This record gives sequence, structure tokens and C-alpha cells, in this order.
Amino acid sequence: METKILKIDEISRTRLLRAFRKLGFVEDFHTKDVTVLRQMNFPFDRLVIPNDREISVELIKLYLKDLNLDWNDFYTNFLLTS
Repeated sequence: METKILKIDEISRTRLLRAFRKLGFVEDFHTKDVTVLRQMNFPFDRLVIPNDREISVELIKLYLKDLNLDWNDFYTNFLLTS
């Protein structure tokens, strides 16, 4: 059986913020350059999202690695439904 590899370069900032809100993050504060998200439940992680139109997949994968989340699960369960 052949599996298709999905090639995504960037994801819109709005879509990414919606996906992280589904994971329990809320906007803590923002500046003209970045938006800081904070997890409402323990361990109260923070994410600093750049205020660019598109966010690179590599950066998103680094966020997910810090949160111990799998890219495929995040993409199918949160990004596709945003």
C-alpha cells in the first residue's frame, strides 16, 4: 500500500491560533511582532507565535516537540478542523 506524503510549507497564523485554542491555549498578550499564548491548565506552557501571515511548518513542529505532541495527530485533529 502506498502512502501519500503531504507537503505543506506554511500554515496561516489564524488557523494555527485556532488550533492552539482547541488545545487549551489563550492569548496572554501581544505586541506588533508576536502573540504570546498561555496554556490555561498545568503545566501552563507558553508559546510565542510571530505575527506573520504564514507560519512555517518547521517552526510549528518545534512548538509541538516542546509540547510533546505528534505532528500527524496535531494536523489531523486540530489543523484540519480549524
